Amino acid sequence: MDETLRAALDDACGELVGKVVWTARNGVGCRVQLGLGESHYDGTDEISPYFLWLRGIGWELSKDGVVLATDADRRDVMVRGIERLVDVAITRFEMDLPGAGFVLGAENGLRLAVLPGDDPDLNEWICFLPGERYFGAECGQLRHRLDSPA
Repeated sequence: MDETLRAALDDACGELVGKVVWTARNGVGCRVQLGLGESHYDGTDEISPYFLWLRGIGWELSKDGVVLATDADRRDVMVRGIERLVDVAITRFEMDLPGAGFVLGAENGLRLAVLPGDDPDLNEWICFLPGERYFGAECGQLRHRLDSPA
């Protein structure tokens, strides 16, 4: 990875620090969706320019070294765990390269760690940013568009 891309990723991760999680949802299976920053209505749905999405990827939510929920838990355990992130500011977002995972830290001491799994069809996470930018990983490979389209 070249220094320019590394710097762009660091800047993108830094944009998330201080953003408050306004929604945290579990979808089908172990899918997780986090809405970050200011939300607004687009006519029918509440949306945000910052959005983090996990699909089929291993994750673990912990606090003070105690695991609260993982992608392998029952749905009710996953939901209760992920919902603990709502109304909490992000204090840290660091990518684990070259593995293409990440660690998210929150002001209440929660830590969400994401590590790519083995299933090539269901193994991705993506973080959407303002200006049609994004970064994330699919099947352990970095995916990104960190400059706004013209």
